[in-house]
Amino acid sequence: MGQNASGPIAAEEQILSSKLLPPGNIGKSLSEITPEGKRAITVSVENLSSIASLLKPGDYVDIFALITLPKRAAAQATESSAPRLISLFQGIQVLAMGNEMVASKYKVKEGSAAAQPVTFALTPQEAVLLSFVQEHGKIKLALRSSQDTGVAPVAPVDWDTLLNYLSTSQGEKIGLEGQPVVEIYRGLQKEIVPLASSNKEK
Repeated sequence: MGQNASGPIAAEEQILSSKLLPPGNIGKSLSEITPEGKRAITVSVENLSSIASLLKPGDYVDIFALITLPKRAAAQATESSAPRLISLFQGIQVLAMGNEMVASKYKVKEGSAAAQPVTFALTPQEAVLLSFVQEHGKIKLALRSSQDTGVAPVAPVDWDTLLNYLSTSQGEKIGLEGQPVVEIYRGLQKEIVPLASSNKEK
């Protein structure tokens, strides 16, 4: 009761929170719609063009960062300096797309989706971290379900993580524990093939 529709709602359609705007948001400035205790920070997102037609103000996203540790920092952490994708924040509110702060007004313009900046509502600490990553890496987004409020553990991903995941997945499927195997690489895909035993009965 008392909320505004962010877009057309058909007869007998289920009304989700993503279809509603808090009362009084229409016509307000960005500072007025920024939640208390949060900061509005605008960034350019590297892969925004792939979800631009779906992402709207009022949506919630997970934010990922593709970064490379400096050689000195990587050496101190005894880790590789190869690029890795990490999960920064989950369940972050989108306040605006470009200059539009009302979801029903946001339109994707032909050829300009990739240039659309996105504005998030972040805590002061999150805003500082995101600003740092923006200067030293790339930012990516994943659109969340409007009904999903959970936080899932997400491990950083690099080449070793990917290959270990593929090899473990293949090994579980064909039951290779204790068997001699040969590893076959086709591009980025790793396949584990069991070798015939040399102790076959004659």
